[in-house]
Amino acid sequence: MNMKYFILLIIVLLFARCSDIHRYKYQYITVDDNVMTTFNNESFKKARHLSYSVINNDFVGQPYRMAIIDSFLYLIDGSRVMDSIVHLFDIKNNTYNGTVIPRGPGPNELHSIGEICSSIDNKTIWGDDITSRKWVGFDKEMLIQTKQAVVKQKIQFHKSMIYVDDPVWISDTSFIALDMSSYKERFYILKRNLDNILPVRNPYFHFNENIPKLILSDIFSTKMSVKPDKSKIVLAGRYFDCLEFYSIDGVFLKIVKGPDRNFIFEYNEKRSESANTVIKTDKTRRAYLDIKSTDNRIYASYSGKARGDSSHYSFSNLIYTFDWDGNPLEKYVLDCTIGGFDVDPSDQMIYAIKEEDFSIICFDIR
Repeated sequence: MNMKYFILLIIVLLFARCSDIHRYKYQYITVDDNVMTTFNNESFKKARHLSYSVINNDFVGQPYRMAIIDSFLYLIDGSRVMDSIVHLFDIKNNTYNGTVIPRGPGPNELHSIGEICSSIDNKTIWGDDITSRKWVGFDKEMLIQTKQAVVKQKIQFHKSMIYVDDPVWISDTSFIALDMSSYKERFYILKRNLDNILPVRNPYFHFNENIPKLILSDIFSTKMSVKPDKSKIVLAGRYFDCLEFYSIDGVFLKIVKGPDRNFIFEYNEKRSESANTVIKTDKTRRAYLDIKSTDNRIYASYSGKARGDSSHYSFSNLIYTFDWDGNPLEKYVLDCTIGGFDVDPSDQMIYAIKEEDFSIICFDIR
């Protein structure tokens, strides 16, 4: 072979090899490695083992999510035998304040609820009713003082729109939300009057378009948290172990992947394509379960367990913390498994729902 062509061939092969090194290849997606950092369980500066304390035994129900707003904890109840859907705890005094939002079809009730958040002026408590596709704002003072659910504002999402999930206010006139049926569009930025909907994509995610859309939307579904100062957004993959960072206006910043470099999502492909939805198997693994944040830190509960694990894969005793640049900080190993959780704004206490008996507990992280 002519020496010139031989050298050219070597250069081409080396270039192809380097290009492959800089792309993370996964069965359903390819990710550009040059914008992705990785971590493992040894990447954290400190591992702390935490013991829980029960904050109150007065509550009876099946809570699954919570939100801390000021010194109050809003608890979402999934029990269908209860006529209430949101309960209130005073975490300053560790007292149960009772039911504040009833369950039902009435004008001041909610059928179901995803997340709870506050308005920008902190005068309204918002809950998204997934069943009736509406987002309802309740008078905060009335909820706390009289336990009466009085609707101040309401946004009705039209059937022709995206399926809005977990909306959060980022200004007086705008909010962001996930969409249950999207995968390319990682989240959306919407105006209050719904006249402008801006999709945000990750330019470094390249999806396998041979996989049906509804399956991809499940595999790459996320949980979301907004930095309290409204400057950044972080997404945590439910079945793909990536954290995605964006500016508040939707500009991509960074991908952080871990703790398992070879994390694989398995499902019953044949049955799933026939049903046009993901049919999970005993080997199907969960990644991140929930994500919360303060201005200083990001807290992400991580499973890593398979569906067939004796300890349910939707609960965890592990919380990873990161700074807002995606750097690993501390790893918390809890002495029980938890479901939903939240963190007080001062980064001193983690509040959680204990999986075994639905009790409300806390962990001191000072």
